[in-house]
Amino acid sequence: MPSTSHASAAVDAVAIVGDIASLHPLIVRLNAAGVPVLGFGTSPTPDDVKARCHEFVDLSHSLEEQAPVYSGKHRA
Repeated sequence: MPSTSHASAAVDAVAIVGDIASLHPLIVRLNAAGVPVLGFGTSPTPDDVKARCHEFVDLSHSLEEQAPVYSGKHRA
């Protein structure tokens, strides 16, 4: 008979990218289940949301320094 406990879940961690503040309830549930949350967002992300992430990476600076991205068209 398969176990239904959270401890047997096949998820090692969850990465959330973007507006993670809107997913605060999900982050709380994942924390309660013992699932590490890796957050990738921008500086305006509230501190309480950042604190609930196992790790938080601020993408604000990375986005400013990034080289232009060309979409789908290859140049010969």
